Amino acid sequence: MARGGRAIAGASAVAVGHTRDDQAETILHRIVRGTGPRGLAGIPARRPLAPGVALVRPLLGVSRREIRDELARIGQAYREDATNRDVSQTRARIRHDLIPRLEADYNPKVVDALVRLGELAAANGRVLDALVASTETATVREAGPERIAIDRLAFAALDPFLAVEALRRAWRSAGWPEGEMTARRWRRLARGLARGEAEPHVGAGVALRIEGDAATLDRSSRLAPAPTAAPIALEAPGTVQVPWADARFEVQIVHDASGWDEVVDLDRVTFPLVVRTPMRGESFDPLGMGGRRQRLVDFLRIRRVPSERRQAVPVVADPHGILWVVGHRIAERVKTTEATSRRLGLRWSRREPQP
Repeated sequence: MARGGRAIAGASAVAVGHTRDDQAETILHRIVRGTGPRGLAGIPARRPLAPGVALVRPLLGVSRREIRDELARIGQAYREDATNRDVSQTRARIRHDLIPRLEADYNPKVVDALVRLGELAAANGRVLDALVASTETATVREAGPERIAIDRLAFAALDPFLAVEALRRAWRSAGWPEGEMTARRWRRLARGLARGEAEPHVGAGVALRIEGDAATLDRSSRLAPAPTAAPIALEAPGTVQVPWADARFEVQIVHDASGWDEVVDLDRVTFPLVVRTPMRGESFDPLGMGGRRQRLVDFLRIRRVPSERRQAVPVVADPHGILWVVGHRIAERVKTTEATSRRLGLRWSRREPQP
């Protein structure tokens, strides 16, 4: 849209109608879903959309009611997206149920409070960006489309939080996709880099290579064919090596969820478990969708897994189907509840070097 409009009319910006209420809903949605300080900043008033074109939101400081009142005053008709009333969508439930409840029962100015939180988070983000920029300059030797070269000793001396932020900034500078990079993956990458531990599959087709005091994040071979992924079976709780993913998969009966990537209800799992790659056309019931099934390829696309990496994503399945898409989400059917009496811990980690 932006490129076409600019070609026809010489436009330098595309304006959209997000309001102050949209900002509050976005921040609350991210809090409910789980977010970090950057997510709390909400929707930016301006961001690049395409070369020479900006996406701007001139109404971000105006409430939805003020806009509707003004349209009514001047007699201007308008259209509203029908999905805004579809309460099967989380965003619509936040708008029509959660925020009205918060206003009625807790804080009548909750929208103002959320917007103020976003403004403070954005201000903190600008300060942090300046600090991270200087940190990146001191540790990153090169950042290009295919590789990022890092001074490993300088990086190892950083505060862990700053180390992750410097990595993320360099990653963005290289133009690499972040959809696969969860908070856990960023922390694991930063630890491995500081310790000098190579990692062949970081995410997004990136490998971490170590040569003495130098470290390189390499994406040059991202389109290489994936290794043969023979299914790996686990007949009972224990540990198996997954050679095609250079990883180790561990399953144990647990009482404490700490230290495990995921914990599921043991009585809803049937052994043997199989570690494999996605099968053509298969679906599962992602946690949080109320048991509704979704095609795995659509789930991975929404999670922003690059198309060339989707067939290499490890999944753990039992005879009833997928129970964990590794690094992403478990199935609704195996989640723990108040009635759960036995729990099964799942852990996926980099394979230990063989002696």
